[in-house]
Amino acid sequence: MSKEIKIGILTIVGIGLLFWGYNFLKGQNLFNSTSTYYVQYDNINKLQISAPVFINGYQVGSVQTIDIDPKDMQNIVLGLSVDPKIKLPQNTVAQLVADGVMGDMAIILKYTGVCNDDCVTSGSYLKSEKVGFLHSLIAPGDLDAYMKNIKMGIGGIVDTVNHIVRSEEYQDSELGELTKSIKNTITNLESTTSNLNLLIQSNAKAMNQLLTNLSSITSGIDDNQSSLTNSIKNIETLTHQFANAKLDSTIIDTRSTIKTMGDAGQQLNGTLNSLNQTTDKLTTLLTGINTGEGTVGKLIKDEQLYNNLQSATKNLDLLLQDFRLNPKRYVNVSVFGKKQEDYTVPEMDPAQ
Repeated sequence: MSKEIKIGILTIVGIGLLFWGYNFLKGQNLFNSTSTYYVQYDNINKLQISAPVFINGYQVGSVQTIDIDPKDMQNIVLGLSVDPKIKLPQNTVAQLVADGVMGDMAIILKYTGVCNDDCVTSGSYLKSEKVGFLHSLIAPGDLDAYMKNIKMGIGGIVDTVNHIVRSEEYQDSELGELTKSIKNTITNLESTTSNLNLLIQSNAKAMNQLLTNLSSITSGIDDNQSSLTNSIKNIETLTHQFANAKLDSTIIDTRSTIKTMGDAGQQLNGTLNSLNQTTDKLTTLLTGINTGEGTVGKLIKDEQLYNNLQSATKNLDLLLQDFRLNPKRYVNVSVFGKKQEDYTVPEMDPAQ
């Protein structure tokens, strides 16, 4: 196999690895088949491509496409790529939920029961539902119970504190003395607060300017919040994919490819060195010819040799011309003893 073919094969393999790696970082594995489902929302709350798709906290796929519904330009259609081993019943609902306090969004597939022959087929639309952040952390049926328990707990704490404060033992105890000290401290704080209000009023203009500057800073942070959220999300997705990826075999293949390229580079260096040596020898030969060394150099540089060759060529031309015009001058043939005729020099002898 020639070096050009080897280099071409390595180039094709490298381009293929780059294409596969780019799609892999986007959440697409070209070597695994997936099932595709579609779901429609009126607002996706800044959901991004490659957002995870979960079933009971386990990631089974990702968001592959986000497009506006051509039939209704107010709706957004998502394309979900799901592991083909997951069979979804007809009652499956795709819930759009907040995945964390940073504002990241995800899709959760909710369903009951299992399916055999009546599963949702790839390419079908799923029912959609949007769930708030608090509801995503607490089951809908348990939210009222949580709020009721919180209210009861707070009421009990307040009643207990009031009972303790009103008791005589509390008034005479060290804790009661501490309470009086706290009251005096509060009184002093009120006086200090009054003085602070006067100070603030006298410096209201400077305070307003300071608040304006702080508002500008927070506004700039808020404008770049989406960029920061996307960056953090991309980092989380990248680390998750690197954790699940089989990088050992990829690194080994890459090292083998780099070693092969290094061997090809060494062979190319050897070829270039041989070419340089041949060029040096050719340069030396041409230099010798130009200075008149050797037979070829003397033929090129010796003017006398050139004149002799030119004179010999001219004489040979005259000889051949005279032989053609006067063959009897050089060849005499006698038939049956006939006397040979004397040669007569022609008037237009080329040799004269």
